Amino acid sequence: MRYLSTAIFLVFFIFNVVSAQSSNVINQVLVGESGGAALNLSGAETVFVSRSSLTGGNGDVNPVTNTDKSGGAGLISENGSVTVESSVLQGGAGGVLGVDTVAPQIVNGGHGLIHTDESSQILLEGLFTGGFGGSASNSFGSVNAHGGNGVEITQAFGDGAASLEIDGGEYRGGTGGNALLNNATDPNIYDLTYLNIGGAHGGHGVRYTRLDQEPLNDRLIINNGIYLGGDGGIASNLSTARITAQGGSGIFIDYADVTINGGFFAGGVAGAVNGELGIEGAGVHAQDANVTINGGDFKAVGLRFDVRYYDVESIINDGIFDSVNYTTFYDDFFETYDRHLTANINGGIITNMTI
Repeated sequence: MRYLSTAIFLVFFIFNVVSAQSSNVINQVLVGESGGAALNLSGAETVFVSRSSLTGGNGDVNPVTNTDKSGGAGLISENGSVTVESSVLQGGAGGVLGVDTVAPQIVNGGHGLIHTDESSQILLEGLFTGGFGGSASNSFGSVNAHGGNGVEITQAFGDGAASLEIDGGEYRGGTGGNALLNNATDPNIYDLTYLNIGGAHGGHGVRYTRLDQEPLNDRLIINNGIYLGGDGGIASNLSTARITAQGGSGIFIDYADVTINGGFFAGGVAGAVNGELGIEGAGVHAQDANVTINGGDFKAVGLRFDVRYYDVESIINDGIFDSVNYTTFYDDFFETYDRHLTANINGGIITNMTI
């Protein structure tokens, strides 16, 4: 809390832009202290950031203190509406840990933007970059050394529908770090779904999710821009549980209605898991989401479309795709394989397709 309070102090007494209802941040440069956010505006109902640079602090590199040395976020907001234009938001790099304990050792890269809970409208344009994952070893438990996300938006349980619109800009996931762990417990399906497992996966350019796993007509519109997943890192497990060094996705979205009107999308390169190549990231990874694509350039695994809990629809009207992968999984909640994907391909160029 000391780091976040320091950032807020600067805004109150130097810039004088924050009130209980709204915050305007214009032409400012802020850097968070060690592991802290550059700016925490969780109390503002309306956030407007323009022509500013917000960089989260890097995680602590003293390997024998604490169990969470993640990098800080560029900006943290909560509820209400958020507009960011012509700005640079950068997550801090994860730190270093070498404590042997049953508690997970966390050295994740920070996110460029973190927005949580109910949102009326989010409008983004700028450069958003996740921090690099750090380095940690733990002979008694797990390690998370994942790259940060350029943009991390999470809708909590019971939140109403949200609207996100991105008009250009660049969104980059951070590279995964180095993780040496000892974990014998395999993750459950929920954790696997969110890559909430030990290791060093790359961050996502944009990550949007609903924690209640329930579609509520959230609306996402992507109008051009560049979306790059971070490369996977290096992860080794002294035991047998599943871990990850998967490349991040340009966009990773679930439980929402998505329209993509153009842009460049590429996943991160696979990292190494126990000395073997992991899984490559996707340009767009959609999970139980309805997706309409009207154009864009989707490299390598251009579109990875997963169906698990809901019947959904994929519409491709235009675009260039190196590869499109459609996969239907077992619904462990209703205990059925009876989930339907409707894929309408009306145009575009697709080199490879897997169903």
